[in-house]
Amino acid sequence: MELEVAAVKQDAGLCRCCHSEGCFKDLNEEYVWMDETVNYSKMLQECFNIRILQYPNSNGIIGAARLICEDCVVRLRDACTFRKQVLANEKKLAEMIVYMEAYENSKDQAFTITVKTEPENIDIEEHGVTSQSYTISMEQ
Repeated sequence: MELEVAAVKQDAGLCRCCHSEGCFKDLNEEYVWMDETVNYSKMLQECFNIRILQYPNSNGIIGAARLICEDCVVRLRDACTFRKQVLANEKKLAEMIVYMEAYENSKDQAFTITVKTEPENIDIEEHGVTSQSYTISMEQ
């Protein structure tokens, strides 16, 4: 397998994700997107467990090797959003399963219900209660 060498121009950057050339964003800088501060290097780490290495040259870190293009930024945001969605729904599913298991287990348990009853030999008139009878017509 041969290794292709990409020439990095001084005036252009090289996207670390797709190797396209142009003027891009620094992976290590923080940007505000939709009222949220984001760092694309951290997003790559959190979403894919990819750590972008920094390659030093005689002048320090190669600036062109720390960049990401706009197309890759959009794809990275989508991937991170999708990952968060999957994780959130996995959590919901786990909670639903726990709830359903608890519900199924509770159906198997015996419940004791106490119903208050009046003695059968109570003298209604002695207690000031009168009885009334009602006739209900069931005509259709």
